[in-house]
Amino acid sequence: MLRLIPGLERASLYALHHHEKFDGSGYPSRLKGEEIPIGARIVAVIDAFDAMVASRPYKEGLPIEEALRRLALDSGRHFDPAVVRHFVPIASARDAVGVRGHGRQPNHRTLRTESRRAQRRRAAAALSRGGFQGGPQPPTPLVAAVRTPTVIRSECPP
Repeated sequence: MLRLIPGLERASLYALHHHEKFDGSGYPSRLKGEEIPIGARIVAVIDAFDAMVASRPYKEGLPIEEALRRLALDSGRHFDPAVVRHFVPIASARDAVGVRGHGRQPNHRTLRTESRRAQRRRAAAALSRGGFQGGPQPPTPLVAAVRTPTVIRSECPP
C-alpha cells in the first residue's frame, strides 16, 4: 500500500523488509546484511525494542535495560550491529529522562514538565559529558540514514 503513495516508496521497502534478519534467516526475501535496506534495519531494532518495553493487556513491558540486553544478544544475528550500537545510547538517554514505553506514565523528570531554563542546563551538561539527554536531539547517524541511506556507512564504523 505504501508504495502507491507518492513520496513513500522507500518507506514501503522499510515496512516490507523489517522482518529480515541480519544473518539472512528472515523473511520475506531472506536478505542478508547490507542487502537489507538501512531503513528496514533501523525499523527492525526500533520495532523489536518497542514490542519488548510496551505493556499490553496480556503482558507487562520489560524494563528498558533488559530490552537493551536482548537487542545486544541478537546483534549480528537478528539485528545490524551498527544500528544496535547507535540505538542503545539513544534508548538509554530517553530512559534517563523518564520516557517509557506505551502504557507507562512519564515520571516527574520528563522534559515536558521541566522549565526551559532547566532544559538548557540539562542539555549543556549532557553535551559537556559527551552525551545528549534532553531538548531537541541533534541529527544522529540513525536519523540521517533514514533521510539519506548512504550516511550510515560513512558515520558508523564497522
